[in-house]
Amino acid sequence: VIPAGFSAATLTDSGGRIEVIVDPAREQCAGIVLGQVQAATAPMLIDAEVERGVRSAFNTAPDTFGFTEADLQEAGIDLPAVTKFLTAAIKGVVSSQVQDAIDDPLVSIDVRPATDAAPRQAPTVFDYLVPGYSVFFAFFLMGLMAETIFAERVSGSLRRIFSLPIGRVPFLA
Repeated sequence: VIPAGFSAATLTDSGGRIEVIVDPAREQCAGIVLGQVQAATAPMLIDAEVERGVRSAFNTAPDTFGFTEADLQEAGIDLPAVTKFLTAAIKGVVSSQVQDAIDDPLVSIDVRPATDAAPRQAPTVFDYLVPGYSVFFAFFLMGLMAETIFAERVSGSLRRIFSLPIGRVPFLA
Protein backbone atom coordinates (compact mmCIF):
# COMPACT_ATOMS: atom_id res chain seq x y z
CA VAL A 1 0.00 0.00 0.00
CA ILE A 2 1.57 3.27 -1.10
CA PRO A 3 0.33 6.03 1.22
CA ALA A 4 -0.66 9.54 0.19
CA GLY A 5 2.29 11.93 0.19
CA PHE A 6 4.80 9.14 -0.41
CA SER A 7 6.95 11.18 -2.83
CA ALA A 8 7.21 14.07 -0.40
CA ALA A 9 7.96 11.71 2.49
CA THR A 10 10.97 10.22 0.68
CA LEU A 11 12.60 13.65 0.70
CA THR A 12 12.35 13.96 4.49
CA ASP A 13 14.91 12.61 6.95
CA SER A 14 12.62 9.79 8.10
CA GLY A 15 11.89 8.62 4.54
CA GLY A 16 8.73 7.01 3.22
CA ARG A 17 7.08 3.68 3.99
CA ILE A 18 5.42 1.16 1.70
CA GLU A 19 3.26 -1.54 3.23
CA VAL A 20 3.05 -4.92 1.51
CA ILE A 21 0.12 -7.10 2.59
CA VAL A 22 0.92 -10.79 2.22
CA ASP A 23 -1.61 -13.59 1.81
CA PRO A 24 -0.63 -16.33 4.31
CA ALA A 25 -1.39 -18.99 1.71
CA ARG A 26 1.12 -17.42 -0.70
CA GLU A 27 3.98 -16.39 1.56
CA GLN A 28 6.52 -17.74 -0.93
CA CYS A 29 5.48 -15.03 -3.40
CA ALA A 30 6.18 -12.23 -0.89
CA GLY A 31 9.91 -12.25 -1.64
CA ILE A 32 9.24 -11.77 -5.33
CA VAL A 33 6.92 -8.85 -4.63
CA LEU A 34 9.43 -7.23 -2.25
CA GLY A 35 12.19 -7.54 -4.85
CA GLN A 36 10.00 -5.96 -7.52
CA VAL A 37 9.00 -3.09 -5.22
CA GLN A 38 12.62 -2.40 -4.31
CA ALA A 39 13.72 -2.57 -7.95
CA ALA A 40 10.91 -0.22 -8.99
CA THR A 41 11.61 2.34 -6.26
CA ALA A 42 15.45 2.25 -6.38
CA PRO A 43 15.95 4.97 -9.05
CA MET A 44 13.45 7.27 -7.37
CA LEU A 45 15.09 6.70 -4.00
CA ILE A 46 18.52 7.54 -5.34
CA ASP A 47 17.23 10.76 -6.92
CA ALA A 48 15.46 11.63 -3.67
CA GLU A 49 18.65 10.99 -1.67
CA VAL A 50 20.70 13.28 -3.92
CA GLU A 51 18.05 16.00 -3.91
CA ARG A 52 17.72 15.79 -0.15
CA GLY A 53 21.48 16.02 0.32
CA VAL A 54 21.89 19.03 -1.99
CA ARG A 55 18.91 20.80 -0.43
CA SER A 56 20.20 20.25 3.09
CA ALA A 57 23.66 21.46 2.04
CA PHE A 58 22.22 24.66 0.59
CA ASN A 59 19.91 25.19 3.53
CA THR A 60 22.78 24.98 6.01
CA ALA A 61 25.84 26.22 4.08
CA PRO A 62 24.95 29.94 3.72
CA ASP A 63 24.24 30.16 7.44
CA THR A 64 27.42 28.26 8.27
CA PHE A 65 29.65 30.51 6.23
CA GLY A 66 27.93 33.71 7.29
CA PHE A 67 26.32 34.48 3.92
CA THR A 68 22.85 35.97 3.71
CA GLU A 69 20.46 36.03 0.76
CA ALA A 70 21.51 39.63 0.07
CA ASP A 71 25.19 38.60 -0.05
CA LEU A 72 24.42 35.87 -2.56
CA GLN A 73 22.38 38.21 -4.78
CA GLU A 74 25.08 40.85 -4.59
CA ALA A 75 27.68 38.32 -5.73
CA GLY A 76 25.42 37.36 -8.66
CA ILE A 77 24.85 33.82 -7.45
CA ASP A 78 21.52 32.38 -8.54
CA LEU A 79 20.90 29.83 -5.81
CA PRO A 80 18.24 27.79 -7.69
CA ALA A 81 20.51 27.52 -10.77
CA VAL A 82 23.47 26.42 -8.66
CA THR A 83 21.23 23.94 -6.89
CA LYS A 84 20.12 22.45 -10.22
CA PHE A 85 23.70 22.29 -11.49
CA LEU A 86 25.03 20.58 -8.37
CA THR A 87 22.10 18.18 -8.26
CA ALA A 88 22.81 17.07 -11.83
CA ALA A 89 26.56 16.79 -11.14
CA ILE A 90 26.09 14.79 -7.98
CA LYS A 91 23.62 12.44 -9.68
CA GLY A 92 26.39 11.59 -12.14
CA VAL A 93 28.88 10.92 -9.35
CA VAL A 94 26.43 8.98 -7.21
CA SER A 95 26.50 5.94 -9.52
CA SER A 96 29.24 4.43 -7.34
CA GLN A 97 26.94 4.64 -4.32
CA VAL A 98 23.88 3.09 -5.95
CA GLN A 99 24.54 -0.29 -4.40
CA ASP A 100 24.66 1.25 -0.91
CA ALA A 101 21.31 2.95 -1.50
CA ILE A 102 19.76 -0.33 -2.62
CA ASP A 103 21.22 -2.25 0.33
CA ASP A 104 19.94 0.33 2.84
CA PRO A 105 16.89 1.93 1.17
CA LEU A 106 15.15 5.06 2.37
CA VAL A 107 11.82 3.29 2.13
CA SER A 108 11.37 0.47 4.58
CA ILE A 109 8.96 -2.23 3.49
CA ASP A 110 6.86 -3.83 6.19
CA VAL A 111 5.50 -7.29 5.45
CA ARG A 112 2.44 -8.25 7.40
CA PRO A 113 -0.19 -10.94 6.91
CA ALA A 114 -3.56 -10.04 5.44
CA THR A 115 -5.26 -11.35 8.60
CA ASP A 116 -4.33 -11.47 12.25
CA ALA A 117 -4.70 -15.25 12.29
CA ALA A 118 -1.56 -17.29 12.74
CA PRO A 119 0.09 -18.23 9.45
CA ARG A 120 -0.91 -21.64 8.22
CA GLN A 121 1.52 -24.48 7.83
CA ALA A 122 2.49 -25.30 4.28
CA PRO A 123 0.74 -28.42 2.92
CA THR A 124 2.74 -31.64 3.12
CA VAL A 125 2.86 -34.50 0.63
CA PHE A 126 0.38 -36.33 2.85
CA ASP A 127 -2.05 -33.40 2.57
CA TYR A 128 -1.83 -33.53 -1.21
CA LEU A 129 -2.14 -37.30 -1.72
CA VAL A 130 -4.73 -38.48 0.82
CA PRO A 131 -7.80 -36.74 -0.70
CA GLY A 132 -7.00 -38.03 -4.18
CA TYR A 133 -6.35 -41.57 -3.02
CA SER A 134 -9.57 -41.51 -0.96
CA VAL A 135 -11.66 -40.54 -3.97
CA PHE A 136 -9.89 -43.15 -6.11
CA PHE A 137 -10.56 -45.83 -3.47
CA ALA A 138 -14.24 -44.83 -3.19
CA PHE A 139 -14.76 -45.10 -6.97
CA PHE A 140 -12.89 -48.42 -7.07
CA LEU A 141 -14.99 -49.78 -4.19
CA MET A 142 -18.25 -48.61 -5.76
CA GLY A 143 -17.34 -50.37 -9.00
CA LEU A 144 -16.62 -53.63 -7.21
CA MET A 145 -19.84 -53.39 -5.22
CA ALA A 146 -21.89 -52.70 -8.34
CA GLU A 147 -20.29 -55.69 -10.08
CA THR A 148 -21.07 -57.95 -7.11
CA ILE A 149 -24.69 -56.81 -6.90
CA PHE A 150 -25.14 -57.32 -10.65
CA ALA A 151 -23.62 -60.83 -10.47
CA GLU A 152 -25.96 -61.68 -7.58
CA ARG A 153 -29.03 -60.56 -9.49
CA VAL A 154 -28.00 -62.58 -12.52
CA SER A 155 -27.23 -65.79 -10.62
CA GLY A 156 -30.00 -65.47 -8.01
CA SER A 157 -28.03 -67.39 -5.37
CA LEU A 158 -29.29 -65.28 -2.45
CA ARG A 159 -32.90 -65.91 -3.44
CA ARG A 160 -32.23 -69.65 -3.60
CA ILE A 161 -30.49 -69.65 -0.19
CA PHE A 162 -33.43 -67.85 1.46
CA SER A 163 -35.81 -70.45 0.02
CA LEU A 164 -34.15 -73.22 2.11
CA PRO A 165 -36.23 -74.53 5.03
CA ILE A 166 -33.95 -73.14 7.80
CA GLY A 167 -34.31 -70.11 10.07
CA ARG A 168 -32.47 -66.83 9.74
CA VAL A 169 -30.01 -67.42 12.60
CA PRO A 170 -28.09 -70.25 10.86
CA PHE A 171 -27.41 -67.92 7.93
CA LEU A 172 -25.50 -65.61 10.24
CA ALA A 173 -23.35 -68.38 11.70
